[in-house]
Amino acid sequence: EPLLGAARYSLDRERERVSEKVNIVGGCFHMVRTSDFLEAGLFDERTFLYWEEEIFSERLNTIGKAVYYEASVKILHYVGNTTSKHAPNLLLLKCELDGQRIYYRNYAKAGLVARGMLRISAWFRLLIVRLCILRRKIIGKH
Repeated sequence: EPLLGAARYSLDRERERVSEKVNIVGGCFHMVRTSDFLEAGLFDERTFLYWEEEIFSERLNTIGKAVYYEASVKILHYVGNTTSKHAPNLLLLKCELDGQRIYYRNYAKAGLVARGMLRISAWFRLLIVRLCILRRKIIGKH
């Protein structure tokens, strides 16, 4: 049986809901046989909260399992409920960037130049969050 996902990213909300084979199922709900989950090597323990879907989809592909989106399944999910109360949170951003780095290096096999550009982008994102945190501290003191 394939991995099933019942949630799409917000950019797909306008798109017609169609059950189909996909490369990655992103979202809050997935179904997979236990035997396939074990054979694929479970989730990558180096990631937390971000990039699990991309990495696990790649792991399923390596054992010859297809990934499908099932449009008939509907799950109520409060997007950002876990993270919104922490924004901007440096730790959450680091988790996301670490997952991105692991995915592109180990699974997507991105080249050195592409990974270097991702790294520079990550540094800028971290700098922006640090500046936002500093701004909050300064404004909060007045």
